[in-house]
Amino acid sequence: MGVIASKKDIVVRLPLVLKDAYVIYDREREEVMPKIMRTLNALGIYTAGRWGNWEYSSMEDAIIEGFEAAELVK
Repeated sequence: MGVIASKKDIVVRLPLVLKDAYVIYDREREEVMPKIMRTLNALGIYTAGRWGNWEYSSMEDAIIEGFEAAELVK
């Protein structure tokens, strides 16, 4: 797709198999998620996708969020 010009451009790689495919919301999620995301962003950690954002989302959403996260770290 031309997103990564060279394998040398990959800084971190962590392949893993996730046993479960969906996140599970609890009653605290709505209150704590903004706090968690602010803390991560303040540390220079930007998330994307179903697991990164602890949300139900499609593959298309994950790709868009990946591009958005990449813009933040440029």
